[in-house]
Amino acid sequence: MREQKNISFKIDWLLILLYVLIVGLGYLNLYSSDYQASVDGTSFIDTTFGRQLIWIAASFFIAFIIMLVDTVVFSMFSYVFYVIVLSILFLVFVFGVATHGARSWLEIGDFKIQPSEFAKFATALALSRFISVNGFKLKFNNLLNIAISVGIVFFPILLILLQPDVGSAMVYVAFIFVFYREGLPGIVLWYIFLMTVIFVLALVVNLTALILAITIVSLVFLYFELKNKKHIVRSVIVLLSVFSLFYFVVVLFSLKFELTYIILVSISVWTIYMLISFAGKRQPSVIIVIGFLFSGLLVQFMTDIAFHKILQPHQRSRIEVLFDNTIDPKGIGYNLRQSKIAIGSGGAIGKGFLKGTQTKLDFVPEHNTDFIFCTVAEEWGFRGTVAFFILYAMLLFRIVFKAEKQISPFSRIYGYSVVSILFIHFFVNIGMTIGLLPVIGIPLPFFSYGGSAMLGFTVLLFIFIKLDTEKDLKL
Repeated sequence: MREQKNISFKIDWLLILLYVLIVGLGYLNLYSSDYQASVDGTSFIDTTFGRQLIWIAASFFIAFIIMLVDTVVFSMFSYVFYVIVLSILFLVFVFGVATHGARSWLEIGDFKIQPSEFAKFATALALSRFISVNGFKLKFNNLLNIAISVGIVFFPILLILLQPDVGSAMVYVAFIFVFYREGLPGIVLWYIFLMTVIFVLALVVNLTALILAITIVSLVFLYFELKNKKHIVRSVIVLLSVFSLFYFVVVLFSLKFELTYIILVSISVWTIYMLISFAGKRQPSVIIVIGFLFSGLLVQFMTDIAFHKILQPHQRSRIEVLFDNTIDPKGIGYNLRQSKIAIGSGGAIGKGFLKGTQTKLDFVPEHNTDFIFCTVAEEWGFRGTVAFFILYAMLLFRIVFKAEKQISPFSRIYGYSVVSILFIHFFVNIGMTIGLLPVIGIPLPFFSYGGSAMLGFTVLLFIFIKLDTEKDLKL
């Protein structure tokens, strides 16, 4: 191992300060949400805030140990960490215990560990090592490396989905931002975003109307991409002519064809015309538009299958309640409604520390885990919430700033993995408490109660802090 000198001068103390502040504020809010337990005579160690204090102390100790480890270890043994964590995920299927319907915990004495929380940093290390060596350029001769990179992320997703724990698995979407930073074209992100929008709209918008909307968006994009505007005018005329012809035939012969199918047939004929017209011409935008058009139509039709055939009833209700809060009034509908009430009751300045009522009286479910943000909003109000957002934003932007300063691609990629994972957790957790996203049960980093999450996020962050101490080293 290399000799480490004056490490204290290399440590980013601002990152550590932000970490300590967020953890400290998280503990205060956890204590406030559950302090009634100590009043009722429950021993300190049996309270959530008592156990969380133990996990925080353990996290600080682990962070200290990480800072003593040589940075080369994380790169050299990244695949070893990955294999070990995947093996532990396999053990969950044999020795795991179920909690909230998911067999995702290993019980060790009085403690339970959730391996999926540790799979994040192990996946980030393995992915960083592989991409730093092989790159992630979207080229034909690099397709195998891209497939392996995606596979590194996919394997833990698969194991976690089989538990089943959809919420934890969805967090791995964060790595798409890492791929983007390392060379994935921005159009792929836009494509994923638009397909997501279509998926959501397919749940609430009329089928025919959505097909027309997708077609119009495709034509508008084609209009701005094609230099010769006559081509787009001609293609629109062809599309309308084909549609009019089919519609006339259906009406004339009283055929039992719905308007939706007439539109789909017209689009198919129009696509053939476009492919023939631009064959041999260098017009990639035409292929992109046609690809988007048919992908959008496929997502639209697959949405109904996925929603009614794949998702479980409780998962469907979590999505449906976003559009109709009268659904499941005693279940997820109640949970979301109480969450909004708690957040709104904080007003501008909040009710004050230890003075929240919605959370302490158990109106808000899971108020110390998934819905811990409700305590922040209720007791500290709008100004406290803004301060909370600023603090988290400072942490995320600081990690991005430090990641860009790294000489080693391994350290840079790992830094972006860290910030992407933290951002997705933050975005989804806040989104589900205010009713913008389905309740999928993922914690708010360094705030929510849970030893596995606290340890996992601490390891994730402090490996990067340690790597940053040797930012000039090529790992």
